[in-house]
Amino acid sequence: MAALQPLVEPNILKKRSKQFWHQSDRYLTIEQNWQKPRIISNRVQRRLKNNILMPKIDDGSSKETKYTLPIGFRKFLVLLRSWKCSRSYCAQSFSFL
Repeated sequence: MAALQPLVEPNILKKRSKQFWHQSDRYLTIEQNWQKPRIISNRVQRRLKNNILMPKIDDGSSKETKYTLPIGFRKFLVLLRSWKCSRSYCAQSFSFL
């Protein structure tokens, strides 16, 4: 029996593959979150040379391939057993189903 193949195999293009470095990555006591610097004397906000980069709106994935798995399917959560897998989406079920 052949494996289920996606209907359309997308060419997933990552606009930025490197992770952004933030101050919380350096210390264990700071939680892993990031807020936009809003102080005018901040060197990150002024985008000086040799500093960490701020995320921009165009750094995300394209709309066509967003939430797409590397195998070509889109993942969705199954709440009823009657929902079935199609050639565009793949099902992810809870353990209690």
